[in-house]
Amino acid sequence: MKAKVMVVGAIFFLMSVTHVFAQIETDGILVNISTRGYVGTGDNVMIAGACIAGYPLTVIVRALGPSLRARGVSGVLSDPKIEVYDRWGYLVASNDDWQNHPNAYILRQIGMAPSDPREPAILDTADPGCYTIVVRGVGGSTGVALVEVYDITLFIRH
Repeated sequence: MKAKVMVVGAIFFLMSVTHVFAQIETDGILVNISTRGYVGTGDNVMIAGACIAGYPLTVIVRALGPSLRARGVSGVLSDPKIEVYDRWGYLVASNDDWQNHPNAYILRQIGMAPSDPREPAILDTADPGCYTIVVRGVGGSTGVALVEVYDITLFIRH
């Protein structure tokens, strides 16, 4: 069965207009999506979204800041925090420092733990639905961050 993957973006003028940039049919599955951007304060935080259809997935959500410096990125967010909200706006998961997450040992075992202890990561099972991921700076810090969502369902089962 071929899956359709749509790359969607938003163009903002006086109103928001959604535009489909590409539609691709593939036999593969999407295992990762990420975006890099500036995290400010107040309403100027980084916001990403992910939707799950069909059945629950085992996912990892990470926000990288300090470790981006080693990849040549300047002005990085020194201490990111992740908040995940369900479609009704309820906070369903959050993390500040990945090693404080209940599944930190699994993140370490499978090689998905961030390289900097200030970076957050969440490993959990997510039910079908749409989720909003908010990246904030701890203590009002600002800078460039990378937010990532991985579907590791198939890797955990094998």
